[in-house]
Amino acid sequence: MNCKQVRRELPGYLDDGISDPRRAVVRAHLEHCSACRDELLAYARLSTHLSRLHCATPPADLPLRIRVAVARQGDRRQWLAQAWAHVRVRLENLLEPFAVPATGGVMTALLVFALVFHQLLIGIPLGAVPDDLPINLLQPARVEALAAFPITAGSGEEELGSLVVSARISARGQVTDFEIIAGPNSLEVQRQVYQVLMFSRFRPQMNFGRPEPGQVLLQFSEVRVRG
Repeated sequence: MNCKQVRRELPGYLDDGISDPRRAVVRAHLEHCSACRDELLAYARLSTHLSRLHCATPPADLPLRIRVAVARQGDRRQWLAQAWAHVRVRLENLLEPFAVPATGGVMTALLVFALVFHQLLIGIPLGAVPDDLPINLLQPARVEALAAFPITAGSGEEELGSLVVSARISARGQVTDFEIIAGPNSLEVQRQVYQVLMFSRFRPQMNFGRPEPGQVLLQFSEVRVRG
């Protein structure tokens, strides 16, 4: 036990507030540490001075003072409650004639906002032209050109099947990371996926015309013809 630990035990050592094994350890430390012995003497002197202090006697009318203070506090709260009830009744009488028109105006405003929000953010196409783009202002990230590198499961008997990849796209349209969430996940497959993503071109997510990071899901499959 070092000096820092022993000094935390000194008050309990003086008041017999620690167990016998810990007391024996503290006593053994005090036998060869003069600094800790001086600290123990300081605690002993402080305890002696505190024992000489006289307890202050409360005034005889202290209970009466406490009851009076509590009663005054209760009267103040009751007055505030009555004042608030009076003000609330006056406000209800004043605003009641405007309640129905105000409710109708709020409902109309909410309906208009919902329609505008639906047109701007969800983006329903207004025509049947194939090249039309929705007018939504929140557009997810997407693939613009995917590199034509093949992805196979390797030379073994395992087939690639359906490979689903989640790619994170930066605000500059670059792939920062990817994760294979379905399909084979060998080092060879990861290397091929990395090659495809690095040579592909992506458009970042658009938020009110401002590019920001997004995510794209890609699905690859391998077709094997066996004679």
